Amino acid sequence: MRQMSTADLVEAATKERDQRLKQVLSELAQRPGDDPLGALGIAAGSYERDVQQYARNLLVQNLSRQTPTFVKEKLADDKAEVRLAAARVAVKRNLPVVSELIDQLTDSNENVREFAHQTLVRVARGTDYGPKKGADKEERDKAVEKWRTWWTRQGGR
Repeated sequence: MRQMSTADLVEAATKERDQRLKQVLSELAQRPGDDPLGALGIAAGSYERDVQQYARNLLVQNLSRQTPTFVKEKLADDKAEVRLAAARVAVKRNLPVVSELIDQLTDSNENVREFAHQTLVRVARGTDYGPKKGADKEERDKAVEKWRTWWTRQGGR
């Protein structure tokens, strides 16, 4: 696997199954850049539970080795699994991402929204400006306004 190009590994990730797929994903997780991350993000969205969880863990491992700037950029990635992994890594590494987490309260993916919400409540030491799980767009937008006001009062930008 180590001799395979990143492009060949990305292609193999779409064709392989079971243990061979996990080997491909494991090698991709060692590679830098957007292409390996994209392939891991697709695998993390798999319907196969074991592949899904394996790829999610590899996404976090890969992003944990990246620069803070790269991790922050991935908070706005087009794949929800990558956005969620980037948020987890950013919080774990204590990166200044409160503003980005507030933005994620309106994310198209409920898991991303919920992680952002839970993290903001922890940062605010239990204060909760919402939104509630399952909130509609209007409720999420109102929550974002409240969180922005709170963040501004904390000296955030």
